[in-house]
Amino acid sequence: MTSADQDRLIQMLEETFTAIPRPDCTKRVARSLDDEWFPTGERVAGLRLLDQEMDWREVKPDDICRFSDVLFWISPDGFRFYFPAFLRHAITHWQDSHDRVQLECMEVIGRQPGVVQSLTAGEAALLAWILTGLSVDPKGGHYDSTLPIQILESHATKAGHGEDGSLR
Repeated sequence: MTSADQDRLIQMLEETFTAIPRPDCTKRVARSLDDEWFPTGERVAGLRLLDQEMDWREVKPDDICRFSDVLFWISPDGFRFYFPAFLRHAITHWQDSHDRVQLECMEVIGRQPGVVQSLTAGEAALLAWILTGLSVDPKGGHYDSTLPIQILESHATKAGHGEDGSLR
């Protein structure tokens, strides 16, 4: 993937994922759900205060690496907020040695399909398109991304139709 391709994908993410509300289940809250299982309300409130980003573009690269395992534990609203940051990081570092961030971006949806529930049709379609492009890249061929792409495409189709089956 060329740097021009990377820049175009990142621009598409930034143009598509706009005004995403900050979730109640922040990255530290998701980590506590994994580590502690049932954190108290007081603990959750304290963890939310530690996660200060109000926009997904504010998530620091060090935090993305440090919290690369939270996507499995995060709420659908949290996924919608954090996944663009994780995917932007994965794209930016696509030519480097791959790490947990790329793995999570390419495979977490297949292991935790409910995380896509908060995505709009356009967001899901863009993510499916990006993951498809990354999966056919030589560095992306070893990931198990078929199911995540199918889940995103299915969600994009369902989210793009109203209750009566009409297009939105």
